[in-house]
Amino acid sequence: MAFKKMSKPKYPPRHWSIVGYAGSGKSTFAAQMAGSKLVIDSDHRFTELLDQCPDEVYQLSDKASDNSDPDRIAQLMYANMPGSDIKTIIIDSLTAIITPLTIKAMIDKDKGRNKNLMNGFKEKALAMRQLIDAVMRWGT
Repeated sequence: MAFKKMSKPKYPPRHWSIVGYAGSGKSTFAAQMAGSKLVIDSDHRFTELLDQCPDEVYQLSDKASDNSDPDRIAQLMYANMPGSDIKTIIIDSLTAIITPLTIKAMIDKDKGRNKNLMNGFKEKALAMRQLIDAVMRWGT
């Protein structure tokens, strides 16, 4: 197999992390990005923005729990992204995925189930890394 010569794309890939208050327009901004989109809809509200999406929008899964479990998100992406026409991946909202892990770590610490506070946040750190890897590997 010969290597393919690299060419400069019209628009280079961008990786965005949008932070703001509820209702400030983060999801609306993401909905208007160019190209077909895969939405990991962990807060179950992205359908409200479908009329603002200029291109096709695909859902990770119609099962609500699949959209908030980092391991399941990665599995579904690895199984379905190859050969897809997805140009943009939207996780909306990361808060709905990470906050329950943070709360669990804090409760486990308070109830004495975990004496090492740093170890309690290991699940959160691993979930973040898993999500980053699952999204970044596709060059979208």
